[in-house]
Amino acid sequence: MRTPPHLRVLKSNFVHMERRKIDAFVERHSPKTVIAVQGLGFVGAVMSLVCANAIDGDYAVLGVDLGDEKSRKKIRALNDGIFPLKAEDPNIEILFKSSRQKGNFYATYEEYAYRVADVIIVDINLDVAKIPCPEGGLLDFEVEMEPFRRAIETIANNCKPDALILVETTVPPGTCTGVVRPLIVAGLMARGLS
Repeated sequence: MRTPPHLRVLKSNFVHMERRKIDAFVERHSPKTVIAVQGLGFVGAVMSLVCANAIDGDYAVLGVDLGDEKSRKKIRALNDGIFPLKAEDPNIEILFKSSRQKGNFYATYEEYAYRVADVIIVDINLDVAKIPCPEGGLLDFEVEMEPFRRAIETIANNCKPDALILVETTVPPGTCTGVVRPLIVAGLMARGLS
């Protein structure tokens, strides 16, 4: 089903406005290192706050999540000063308030954030289905890699050629050399970059 032209124009306008917000955020914090954290689940949201409050550095942090409605609600809440995830650790609220005071954290759904980032931290959920052994222990497991691959491809299609990409997500052995690196290299080469 094709998107009607008037909705394509509307979507294009929203994307353009969001990119302008990201550019303004980065410009406001120039010459700070820009960190983009991919994934605003609990781990990614907290990682964003830790980076925004780093002791040894002053960073501009872009938290990036999907553009679906659930994620957009989370993004709006974060930008409106409401930490939308349940946390028992009181330090998380302190870090959130501190980043709000510093003004060095912005949440977005726009993948353009990877184009302006000097450092990209991958913090997305990687689902592992465990198959237990009847006698106890683990018989086997299955890892759903497709969402992870799409996330890495998004980075590869947008990142600077010299961006530092850190995979914080727990992945099976060999994932960085067998999946991440080839996808990043292919994405850079497709854009004519080394």
